Amino acid sequence: MLEYTLKAASYAADNYRNREAVEMYRKFIARGDDPEKVREARLDLGDVFGLMADWQEAIALYDEVIASTETLPNRPLLGRTLSRKGFIRHRMGENTGALECLSEARDIFSELGNDAGLSGVMNNIGTVYIDLNRYQEAVSVLESALALAVGSGAEEEEMFICSNLGLIYQRMNHLEKAADYFKRSISTAERLNRRRNIALLNYGNVKYMQSRVDEAEAIYREAMEIAGEMGDRHVARVLMNNIAAIHSARGEFAEALEMFTGALNLARSMNDRKGLRLLNQSIGEIMSFLGDYEASGESFARAVETAEELGDERGLGTALGKTGLMLMMKGTTGGPWTGLGKPCGSPAMPMTCRAYGNTGSPWPGCFGKGMTPPPLPSLLGKWQQYRRTGWPPLACGSCPL
Repeated sequence: MLEYTLKAASYAADNYRNREAVEMYRKFIARGDDPEKVREARLDLGDVFGLMADWQEAIALYDEVIASTETLPNRPLLGRTLSRKGFIRHRMGENTGALECLSEARDIFSELGNDAGLSGVMNNIGTVYIDLNRYQEAVSVLESALALAVGSGAEEEEMFICSNLGLIYQRMNHLEKAADYFKRSISTAERLNRRRNIALLNYGNVKYMQSRVDEAEAIYREAMEIAGEMGDRHVARVLMNNIAAIHSARGEFAEALEMFTGALNLARSMNDRKGLRLLNQSIGEIMSFLGDYEASGESFARAVETAEELGDERGLGTALGKTGLMLMMKGTTGGPWTGLGKPCGSPAMPMTCRAYGNTGSPWPGCFGKGMTPPPLPSLLGKWQQYRRTGWPPLACGSCPL
């Protein structure tokens, strides 16, 4: 009977019937008399909670498994559990704690000579490096992870690694290379009949950056449908943000605000602090476009506070820079862009300068070494273009605003 319960739990989890899987795993854990199978069930139940973005429940289960290895050693199990705990801590914005778990897992899989497991850990380390803006390190780690995955026949890991390599090349603005990796990830997911919502999400981002907005929206909505079927709330939150950004790019600010707000509520329910930072920033931007500068300032302040708590320098720079632009808009007369060539006495300038870690000029962090920055009116003309296109890199080169 208990064997049937465990098989039913596994089947439900494989088919994303998450609530049913939770119920079945809990029944097995409560009644099981085989310590190894009970530990495996705890680990699998943690994965279900992780997918549902119930991250504290996932961490608690992983910690129980880790604690059990002190009295009943099992190095492969410990490595897998630490890797999954590190992944969840990264999702929670706890990058230092994530790297601690993942480094320990990496050492265990290296010691065991388990290349498939090692590829998964290195993939997770690469995603943390992406968040920390350590792009070259991320590329190096992810390319090594991909070689290990291919060499060991770990096709599911290959799928995830290709998606993350696409993400890093997207961040570096190598869009064709990014698209190739995303398409490879999607193809592998289809061959394995596995989830492809994350690769679709990132592929949609490439289309967006290429100004192919309608194609991006269609891809996002396909990915949203898959995320809903899977109960993947984290990816659903990201997709809601991106679809809202498309509404904003089209000037459909009411629709954008409604979807951003829905995504913000979802992020709150998960304690998704990275999402809270981004969504408060996006809502602040929408409110500035609508002329509600008080509400805009409040949202930007929440974004800045969260970025500081997370140690997210890139997010902090973006939130501060957009706060500065909002203050410029607020302090003008005769239209939002009039008179912005002389903002030196404006409280916006310290915000904009601080955004790039520079007290004398906002431009060094915004433009590549050796490049001549444009005068402020030119930059603000590009900011107007951003309002039309919805994607700053098309308007501002490497400017993170």
